[in-house]
Amino acid sequence: MPVLVLDNDALLKLCAYDLIDEALAAFRVSYDDVYILPTAKYSLLPPNSRLKRCKDEATALRLESILSQVKTIDDGAVDSELLDTLLGFPGIDAGEALLIAYTCRQDGAILLTGDKRAVAALSSTDELRDIACILAERICVLEVLFKLLINADFEKTQELVRRKPDVDKALKNIFGANSPASLQSVQEGLDSYINHLRQHTGNLVIIMPT
Repeated sequence: MPVLVLDNDALLKLCAYDLIDEALAAFRVSYDDVYILPTAKYSLLPPNSRLKRCKDEATALRLESILSQVKTIDDGAVDSELLDTLLGFPGIDAGEALLIAYTCRQDGAILLTGDKRAVAALSSTDELRDIACILAERICVLEVLFKLLINADFEKTQELVRRKPDVDKALKNIFGANSPASLQSVQEGLDSYINHLRQHTGNLVIIMPT
């Protein structure tokens, strides 16, 4: 089974949209194959402000359920030198650095991230070239995932995205802010974001997961 490494932004948005199961099906993984940050629970569900990030109880409940089923990354499972290298670059925070370092150590693992700054940072300097080579075609952004989701069920995906317009501004506009966009329009909108990112990051971002 392949491994899916999930950052906090992507995890939270998929919970808000209620599309986590569809996302795992798109990658052909189970909850057992998903790895998240060890701090995800405290960051996304702070005990003193449960809905600060989730915004509504339904999202919080979905997130709680997922957190109880997936695995957390063990700091000892990453290369400490690689992690230190990543931590020294602007645009890559501590969480993304750990996710990237872990993905590098897992053959065939895919990193699903909502942090385009970190993706861009990986391709911004020759000092990270070796890491970028390891991760070529192994980083997935939300727009790539949503291409898979609309191929599986366009109407359901569009309905769930438009039901939560505040979750992701780009996806809101792509799927139709005021009225539902056509399938062709959504496909073109997603492709536009993906192509723009690949122009600035080379082959880091996969076109379609396998």
